[in-house]
Amino acid sequence: MKRFFKSPHFLILIIIGILTYVQFNIARWQKHQIIEWDVKNYYAYLPAAFIYNDLHLKYFDTIPELQEYAWYSLDDMGNRYLKVSMGVAMM
Repeated sequence: MKRFFKSPHFLILIIIGILTYVQFNIARWQKHQIIEWDVKNYYAYLPAAFIYNDLHLKYFDTIPELQEYAWYSLDDMGNRYLKVSMGVAMM
């Protein structure tokens, strides 16, 4: 039994256990804020296409709560666009 505690496999199991505990006990999981930061931008195409039928993102003017949902940029003509590709949303 003492041999088991001295083996590198035991140390690896302890480290994996600690990392798993820390990963799943962070505040975002407890507050249900899993999708954050850049991920919001990647998925912003989905409501624009399927809910609001507005890929020009003009619906942000009518629903102010969505301003923190995605971060768009403006081109020279004042049109809104997302700086990320829609690949993640399509997957």
